Amino acid sequence: GDRQSLALIALLFLCAAGSLYGLWATQDHLVKAVAQLISPEQEKAVGENILKLVVPLGKRIRDPQLIASLDQLMQPLFKANGIDPKSITMILSRDRQMNAFAFMGGYLVFNRGLISNAETAEEFLGVGAHELAHITQRHSLRSAIKGVGIYALVTLIFSDISGLIAVLADQ
Repeated sequence: GDRQSLALIALLFLCAAGSLYGLWATQDHLVKAVAQLISPEQEKAVGENILKLVVPLGKRIRDPQLIASLDQLMQPLFKANGIDPKSITMILSRDRQMNAFAFMGGYLVFNRGLISNAETAEEFLGVGAHELAHITQRHSLRSAIKGVGIYALVTLIFSDISGLIAVLADQ
């Protein structure tokens, strides 16, 4: 009667809690597995769409000499970390905050505030190295996958990444 129903509910609750704990405990492995299903080209396309929203063309600095100088400054970091410089697209933002950030697909954004206020090349390169690590480890992609959570898990199970790409593009 009532005891059996209560015991069954408790058992179902424990099974559900155990399953949720199992998903939580293995989420990094699941996220990494889903990330490996996404090609660099797909990641770049998603990153480009996000970049257009966060740093629209009107908020970018278009100074080929400055970009070339910063690219030259970054070359030792690319070489030391085995990064093909052509895989990184540097964007200069008009933002006056002393900051930089990385987007999916190899987009590296440096704010004007960082470029103007870095006291030494090493200070600038320290920030650049940090952002390059985000790119090489695919941190933005992995964070986005965690953000879509269960949808990514279903995608992994059924091996259909087209829907995941569409969801990531909307993030």
